[in-house]
Amino acid sequence: MDRVEGEPLIGCWDRLSSFRRLRVACTLRLYIRQLHALRRSQLGTLGTGLVGGLFFQFDGSESKEFGPYESVQGLRRFCTFAAHLGWQRLSQFQDGERSPPPQPQFDWSPVFVHGDLNMANILLDRRGTVWLIDWAWAGFYPACLDTLAMRHSNLFALKDIVPASWERYRGFIAGPSARASEAFWHHVFMAMPLLQ
Repeated sequence: MDRVEGEPLIGCWDRLSSFRRLRVACTLRLYIRQLHALRRSQLGTLGTGLVGGLFFQFDGSESKEFGPYESVQGLRRFCTFAAHLGWQRLSQFQDGERSPPPQPQFDWSPVFVHGDLNMANILLDRRGTVWLIDWAWAGFYPACLDTLAMRHSNLFALKDIVPASWERYRGFIAGPSARASEAFWHHVFMAMPLLQ
């Protein structure tokens, strides 16, 4: 492990020129594409094969691990069950007609994802090199989890801190996300307190 001297992107983004911001975004896009090119049939973290991370947290800080799952179908069944629980939980507070539970409409093929892409986990060193740090939630998951983790951080964890100009780069850096995928994983996240 190396110690990287740099400043978190969240602290220097506003000082970067538009051109430099684009260069950072292009570099991150390249990094994410390289990560997503790594494929493996086994899901979860490298060491244990357990599934955890941002969307498997109970209270916003403690991540629960599930599995290991022997197949993509096993993880998909678990996540679909969790999304349904989250939908039921949120539906209790809706007035009027309920929307149907979200259905997973994305590629479940496991690729290597960082799992916690946010401006606090991206450093810019003095030479302008971009570094990704905090690999605790990295593992083999559906590729959409990187862009959804960025979205989640922007909307919830770093809500009042993240500049709007950063959010505009999310799809470019980590890929687009469909509303159905966003709803599905939000419901998975909302189910975690019920699965303690």
